Amino acid sequence: MIINIIVPGIGLSGGMRILFQYGELLKAKGHDIVFYTPLKAYDVQNSRSLILNKIHVVTNTIKRIYSYEIKKKHKNLQFDVKVLPVPFISDRYIRNADICMASAWPTAFSVAGLSQNKGKKVYFIQDYEIWNNEELGRKSYTLPLRHVVISTWIKNRLIDQLGAEDAPIVFDGLDLKVFNNPERKYNLDNRTIEILMLYHDLPKKGVKDGLTAYGNMKNRYPNVKLTMFGLADRPNISDEIVYYKDPSREELKGLYNKANIFLYTSREEGWGLTPLEAMASKCAVVGTNTGCMLDIGSDRENALLCEPGDVRKMTENLCELFENHEMLIKLAENGYKTVQQFSWNNSVNQLERELRNICDEDKD
Repeated sequence: MIINIIVPGIGLSGGMRILFQYGELLKAKGHDIVFYTPLKAYDVQNSRSLILNKIHVVTNTIKRIYSYEIKKKHKNLQFDVKVLPVPFISDRYIRNADICMASAWPTAFSVAGLSQNKGKKVYFIQDYEIWNNEELGRKSYTLPLRHVVISTWIKNRLIDQLGAEDAPIVFDGLDLKVFNNPERKYNLDNRTIEILMLYHDLPKKGVKDGLTAYGNMKNRYPNVKLTMFGLADRPNISDEIVYYKDPSREELKGLYNKANIFLYTSREEGWGLTPLEAMASKCAVVGTNTGCMLDIGSDRENALLCEPGDVRKMTENLCELFENHEMLIKLAENGYKTVQQFSWNNSVNQLERELRNICDEDKD
């Protein structure tokens, strides 16, 4: 298949890594893959001020053109994919293909406006993206594009809130060659517990809930320690919390291997790759029942779960694992077994099948 993938920019967020990983794997299976990204920045209209929105577009566009941001970031992607920057997404700059895939809500409008020659229009949905502009985010899911989603949570949200049609689910893959700690030793005798947690400034990520739960736990058990990581500069957190900005994959692997507990705090989540990486590292997961946990989580079997936003229960779960090392080890071992099914080979084969089905729909 000839496949075009439209992305709003080139960054190193989890969602972008997933797309580039799929692109590389589809290419390895013999498909012709090209990523397109516009030099003219999208207007996501996250301000009520038209002037501020226009300034945002202009400044981001200038940054892309004159700082060679795309070229620099492309070098650092570490994926064997072809990325073409174009002035903007239109029939003039996009090649004819079998599939044209939107990736984030602004790109859905671009793909919807392309001619049919550019490929069957697919929207690969990794989250329910309504935080920049709720109206446009919701509208993007009603465009005439075929949906492929990555979790039950997303599928149900689209059906319940927008009346969308049922959509196939393709679970994200996990790099089990990198995140894999089968011989983990559980050194818990010194009563010091290491907790690892993702930082993100989106409220839906529930970071404040996690910090509150950790603070509650710290009041009971002073020996507990928290490490955080994220893409942002160091946030306004306690000096005793260690923070890693944009750790490399090897650094992140080391953080998982060192931690005893991974705290997954999201109030809403399309999938959530970090708790799976933690499970693959035999790090016990304390988390919320959203995103990937709706598909793979089993309370008291491979994770300790609470409802999103329930800080009291989250605190209790953390404290239980401080006291009950047998439960901690049980969750870590069972979590490790759970994630073995999420190989990238399985995921790309499933995505390939869904894309072929879409290509073949109109054939006799």
